[in-house]
Amino acid sequence: MGKMVNTYAITDAYPGRTGYVLGFYDNKLVGPAWDSGKTWNREHVWPKSLGGDNVEGDMHMVRPASVKINSARGNSFYGANQYDPGQYEVNYRGVAARIILYCAIADTSLSLSDGTSASSGSSTMGKLSDLLRWNLQYLPDTSSDAPLTLRIEQNRNREIYSNANLQGNRNPFIDHPEYACKIWGNTNATTKQICGLNKTLSSIAVSNQKTTYSTGESFVKPTVNATYTDGTTSPVTGATFTGFDSSE
Repeated sequence: MGKMVNTYAITDAYPGRTGYVLGFYDNKLVGPAWDSGKTWNREHVWPKSLGGDNVEGDMHMVRPASVKINSARGNSFYGANQYDPGQYEVNYRGVAARIILYCAIADTSLSLSDGTSASSGSSTMGKLSDLLRWNLQYLPDTSSDAPLTLRIEQNRNREIYSNANLQGNRNPFIDHPEYACKIWGNTNATTKQICGLNKTLSSIAVSNQKTTYSTGESFVKPTVNATYTDGTTSPVTGATFTGFDSSE
């Protein structure tokens, strides 16, 4: 704990207020010095009782927060109908989602669920579909005039990676939010829809391609293409034709 609370002044520094850090969820000033949890605490974005103790020492996961905010969240799942990390500042929906996604690949004992809760000790966190949605809706922003929440997200990712005294790795979902859908997009119908993997078939078209050999014999090869409601097309492979004579 000691090293982490002392590095928040680097990773979560509040602009223009030396020594103070940005409180998670509400962007309130906390600090400057660690007071053993009297006025501010460490928010386990992945709750300890749900397996967060497995990534207890990971600088990407544990964030500074006021005692009140830390207590109010408890060990709830994130979700539209669970605890909303963006209730004070909407961009925390994306930030919190990317931290949870990161934890799920940083420690293989942790897993994501599309449920609304989990029993203590389950090493499970969610709600996956809402996390995927928020990750895409509230994207990272590298611009200098980005909201403060997103500027701190970038600063943390940069400092944790590049500062010789810190951890030395990045959260890949901050650099590449699209990775999340590649990993979890096919989980269920809802995640497929969120990630744009649900295509609705509009029509099937069959065309014949005639090839004539030097011997004078001809061969007709049928091809099948599917058109989807979003306007995209793709060939259909493995189609079987009954009663079709390919010769002429």
